[in-house]
Amino acid sequence: MDPLFSSLRSTVLGHGLQIAHPARDGDCHAACAGQWQTRRGEAVLIRPLQAADYSRLRNFVQALSAETRYKRYLSPRTPGDEEIGRWATIDPAHEYSLVAVSPEGAGKLLGEARYVIEAAGEAELAIAIEDGCQGQGLGRELLTRLIDAARCHGLLRLTGIALSTNRAILGLAQKFGFRLSRTPAAGWQTTLSLDLKP
Repeated sequence: MDPLFSSLRSTVLGHGLQIAHPARDGDCHAACAGQWQTRRGEAVLIRPLQAADYSRLRNFVQALSAETRYKRYLSPRTPGDEEIGRWATIDPAHEYSLVAVSPEGAGKLLGEARYVIEAAGEAELAIAIEDGCQGQGLGRELLTRLIDAARCHGLLRLTGIALSTNRAILGLAQKFGFRLSRTPAAGWQTTLSLDLKP
């Protein structure tokens, strides 16, 4: 499966906006975390991103292929250490991130999905999967759990941006009920939108 939704901005958006129900974070973490198995039968641990994951996240980002990186960031750039450091330091009032980690050894990061609050009740999401784990259902699983977390936190809508040529991710988005739309001035990208029912 192609890895990604969006060009999630490198800094936290919507300064001053709050997740609707921060008191429920513990419940949301418990509901979204847990063991999972790939189509190859490999065990994966899915849990919220932690500050201690910085090195894992850095290695994950740097190991993405040029194609996967372009789809994730809508550009060929490789994020620098400072930018990755901001991503690893989650502000729970404004953003949420889930990671998939291999249980062996030091716990290699295999995928990451996050959303960042953009406006009251609305967040932009992004997801990326390590090249070697694509096609194993991990993107679908992370997206399922991220949507559950968004609902748990009281969000009303998730949005994202994908390349219009990325048929796999657009097809997956449609299966989840996202509305797809293109703007005439930027037909190379497709905007995704999902209304979250209480």
